[in-house]
Amino acid sequence: MASVRIIDIKKALDKNPILKGISLEIADGELVVLVGPSGCGKSTLLRTLAGLEIPDSGEIWIGDRRVDSLEPRDRNIAMVFQSYALYPHMNVKANLAFALKLRGEAEAGIDKRVREVASMLGIESFLERYPRQLSGGQRQRVAMGRALVREADVFLLDEPLSNLDAALRTQTRVEIKKLHNKLKATMIYVTHDQVEAMTMADRLVVLRAGEIMQVGSPADLYDRPANAFVATFLGSPPMNLLRCKVDGTRIKSEGIDLPCPQEARSHRDVIVGLRPHDLIASLDEAAGAGAVEEGDGTVFATVDAIEPLGWDANVHFHVSVEKIVARFEASQARKLREGQGLRLRVPAASAHIFEATTEQAICHG
Repeated sequence: MASVRIIDIKKALDKNPILKGISLEIADGELVVLVGPSGCGKSTLLRTLAGLEIPDSGEIWIGDRRVDSLEPRDRNIAMVFQSYALYPHMNVKANLAFALKLRGEAEAGIDKRVREVASMLGIESFLERYPRQLSGGQRQRVAMGRALVREADVFLLDEPLSNLDAALRTQTRVEIKKLHNKLKATMIYVTHDQVEAMTMADRLVVLRAGEIMQVGSPADLYDRPANAFVATFLGSPPMNLLRCKVDGTRIKSEGIDLPCPQEARSHRDVIVGLRPHDLIASLDEAAGAGAVEEGDGTVFATVDAIEPLGWDANVHFHVSVEKIVARFEASQARKLREGQGLRLRVPAASAHIFEATTEQAICHG
């Protein structure tokens, strides 16, 4: 395995910049997830690492080798695609062995390596089957096996779970994470799915329009997003963003009154970010439930819709012209009705404050 260094990679298509000076270091054995919306450049960056796309400028290093001028076959990388990329006329064993045969390795060594990888992935019983005889999850494991059998320096995974159903995605996600923990392999994984990103990554790289928005652990990015884009991209339902004005020691807008942290008091206009699970309903104030504590803020909102999800529920509100979502336990949500006015308590430590123009973070909680 090896580390990866990406230095100021730029690429444009028809004068339209796709990658705008990407620089990133990935440690040996790290699982890094590139995540972002469609068109952000994540797959282009992965294909550039693989040698399937040629950068206009910049450098790519794998270990102590500069590889951006090398052919894909000379980079010692392995890639798993969304579409599995299995040869339909070959059985599983032949698919796994194909890359080793191209290298000219001895038959005995090929057979040993294929059986080791098949055992690791639990596909020993499939070796004589053809891809058409396998389920989607089984084909994905064979595709992983084709990559693993090569003992590459770096594994590149391009949305490998997107063709699977929800249950199989969860199962395969866990399998890939366990496999990474076992192999300690350097893996770079592309997805648009924030659940995959949050649950699998050692570090996340959030991209937008060809630029890196933030790099860090999933917990860091969720708890301390660098900007409003990252704040709303990670988390489901996404963080609520409310445009407000600073009024001395308070942050206010119609229906909104929050304490203003010291760091934000020099600003005039701010965006307040509130996670749905941080909003607390004041349903029984006579009994003290939801009572506002010193330092807390309040949001006066009207119920628009309730989405029951089993144990909990998403409750949609409007606050003046703004729309927000709160996540409540189902027992609380069942007490609400559409059109009902409600005071939501906002614990002082839960608000994220962003600068209104740049949308960069000012402070968190």
